[in-house]
This record gives sequence, structure tokens and C-alpha cells, in this order.
Amino acid sequence: MVRKITCCPHCGSEEGFFTRTDYIGVPYQHGYNGEELDNGEMYDRALEYHTRRYAYCISCERTIGTARQMMKQLGNER
Repeated sequence: MVRKITCCPHCGSEEGFFTRTDYIGVPYQHGYNGEELDNGEMYDRALEYHTRRYAYCISCERTIGTARQMMKQLGNER
């Protein structure tokens, strides 16, 4: 059995972790004058997303394990 990760093995932070994702079909809106429009809900219309392979510490941003391993220990395996 794999040991559960409860803190960053590099810096000891207990803040948490993040995974990088690729969003497919996310509309990013610009005005005709070149300014960015309100994109606050841009991910609501994403067609799909893909989680990348690794999980990173929020504090030091170093790799702490695979995304699958971290999601599995949270009970959110996808």
C-alpha cells in the first residue's frame, strides 16, 4: 500500500497541492479594440479538460507525486 501524503516532502507545507490541466474549447473573449472582455465564466463552457500527470506543492511548486496518486488518496480518482 502506498503511504498517504499529508504534507510536502520538500518544504513540509500542509497547504495543499495543485495539478495542471489542459482545457479544451474554452472561449477567451477580446473586444474589437484589443482589450480583454470579462472572462470570469470562461471555464463554465469548456468542452473537456485533461489533468496532467503530476501534482505540485502549492508553496514550493515542486513535484510531490502523480496526479492520479493524489486524487486516489482523496477518493476523487478520475
